[in-house]
Amino acid sequence: MTRQQGGLVVELNTSGGKLNSDEATAISQLSDGLQKALDGLDAGTTQLDISDLMKFDTSQLKSVDLNRSA
Repeated sequence: MTRQQGGLVVELNTSGGKLNSDEATAISQLSDGLQKALDGLDAGTTQLDISDLMKFDTSQLKSVDLNRSA
């Protein structure tokens, strides 16, 4: 995942093949939550809003593992 002027660029790896439309929607919602959290940091506030990150659809996504790569 990289952050660019227009938003986030995300690399997604799956263990079960291609995503179906419901899984893709769940990933999109998760990335929107991450964008919201990062936007809050850019606003210079002292509060980090991760509430939308915690709302990912557990019926579609078994787990979420966020790793930083250099």
